[in-house]
Amino acid sequence: MKFNPRPFRNYKKATSKHIKNVAFQHVKDSTSQKIKNLSFCGKSCSVIFGICGFCLNRCSLNSVIMKIIKSIFVLFVAAGTCFAQDFSVVDFIAEKLKAGEKNIVLPKGVHIVKKPQTPSSFIVLKDLEDVKIDGNGAELRFCGSIKATMFSVINCKNIAIENLIVDLDPIPFTQGKITKIASDKSWFECEIDAGYRTDAENGAFRMEIYDPVVRKLKQPMTFGTTKQLSPNTFRFTKTETVAKNRPKDIQNERVGDLFCLGLSGGATSFYANSTNGLTYKNITVYSSGGMAFYDYLCSDVVFDSCVITRRDKGDYVARSPRLRSTNADGYHSRSARVGPQIINCTAEYLSDDCVAIECVYSVVVKSSGNRARVVVRDGKSAGIKSGDEVEVYRPDGRVVYLKAKTVSYAGETTPAEYEFLNAQPIAKHIAKPPRMAHCAWIEFEDGAAPAGSFIAGMGRACKGYRVVGGKFGNLRSRAMLLKASGGVVDGAKIEGCWMPAIKISPELFFLEACHARDVVIKNCDITAEFAAAINIHSPTTDHKDFSPAGAHANILVENNTIRYARTPACLFASIDGLTLKSNLLEKIKPPYDGTNWAYSARKIGDNPPASDLPVLIENCANVKRDDK
Repeated sequence: MKFNPRPFRNYKKATSKHIKNVAFQHVKDSTSQKIKNLSFCGKSCSVIFGICGFCLNRCSLNSVIMKIIKSIFVLFVAAGTCFAQDFSVVDFIAEKLKAGEKNIVLPKGVHIVKKPQTPSSFIVLKDLEDVKIDGNGAELRFCGSIKATMFSVINCKNIAIENLIVDLDPIPFTQGKITKIASDKSWFECEIDAGYRTDAENGAFRMEIYDPVVRKLKQPMTFGTTKQLSPNTFRFTKTETVAKNRPKDIQNERVGDLFCLGLSGGATSFYANSTNGLTYKNITVYSSGGMAFYDYLCSDVVFDSCVITRRDKGDYVARSPRLRSTNADGYHSRSARVGPQIINCTAEYLSDDCVAIECVYSVVVKSSGNRARVVVRDGKSAGIKSGDEVEVYRPDGRVVYLKAKTVSYAGETTPAEYEFLNAQPIAKHIAKPPRMAHCAWIEFEDGAAPAGSFIAGMGRACKGYRVVGGKFGNLRSRAMLLKASGGVVDGAKIEGCWMPAIKISPELFFLEACHARDVVIKNCDITAEFAAAINIHSPTTDHKDFSPAGAHANILVENNTIRYARTPACLFASIDGLTLKSNLLEKIKPPYDGTNWAYSARKIGDNPPASDLPVLIENCANVKRDDK
């Protein structure tokens, strides 16, 4: 039987076209406009097969065997391409770790990450030591679930994650323009831009309004409810508090303004727990359902040249440029033995604070001599052990530091103790199980903590944090919310904050501690268009007055340039040992009318009391001042 080579007659044409059109091109999905990525392995196979194909096509042999080889080669090229499209970053990292590799380098390109390693996290690094994940400049696009963290680092030591770009699909917010406004401004209607989520009733409540020309916030965050009118339109109705109590000149939305609306759910992008020695370097975060970075009970966490920003260009879907980056904080560190080091980083266009550093308070519900029964914020011991220094924040606002002699478990929180908690200035969702279900007995060596005091152990109080260089701001809240001692903020550039650019104060509402000792703010460039540039204070626990001098101690503010649109530009209260040296303050014109909306006779909170003074000092002792 004679073999018929006719089916292979066009092998040269088919092979060269396949190499050109498949092996070396990304395949586009015309519906979603998503570009599928070729993995390093797939690309390598394609390149190798391409070279082989070139050689085969140049081969002068005309045998049936050679034709068969060439046809089989076409199948290998297709297989290599399919392999590239099916590449799994999750499996790649897991297999490398299983093999004991310590330096894992990801393939270049855009990798679609669809299947989480666990229900709560796409990629988990647990019980590891001396491991580095080098993204090699790759972009990881996490698809499907915004309720799973991108990376979780649990109980590790000396971990590095670097050279990555991360994004979500879908992104956790929607945006568009305002099309209609009620005459009393109690509601407005919105049209969602093409390419953005249309589920506007999905737990949405935080609305931000942007100037359509400069694409920056033109008012504080607005709270309310949404009602879908059509697939791409909805009505946003403000809460009664916002509609009636917020001055009309700051309710400055107009038809044609842009809006951004956060949607329900969402997890932190990079989460770390109980890890010592963690470095994030050259990480770019374009979106997050929650915080971009959150570390809890860690130590020696470093952020080096990381960027959190909105994706203005190069989006994977054709749509208007994004208005927001993350739905919550940027760099958030809680209860660290040593505070974070944030070096030459950027955080902008977030829906909450750029930098947040704190530990947590527990509440004294009963006191007898030097012995106190404490309702614990988290866990069962208040994060305090024998020998620890403890901050005691008394009801009158005074702050003292005592030494814990003994710490023991005291059982579950009683109904009467829950009633006591509910009478304190604490958020209702915090003052209930499971967060405050346990109590501890703490005996102090050198003093008492009266009932109604808030206490925090200094062993996990983020002492020694540093924020050096970087750019922060353009958001509805604060650039830096710092509740720790031994910290340095040096050379940061801040602008566009609708709350104080730098705030140092405990917040009892969230039981976030603590007061600051030995803190330096220097060489910063702050443009405070809407709120105070620096606000350092401590309230009495009933929030009726400032604490006495000594709640904070030894604060140096030096060589900063501050441009301010309203006074006071800076508030310093409750400090023993305040030095203001060589700071340059310059008055500027506010970008919008009504920028004094939040300054009032109210003394305690994010905004200081009204004053004509650019620098307001209250309840301070040992003040040295040399401002320009």
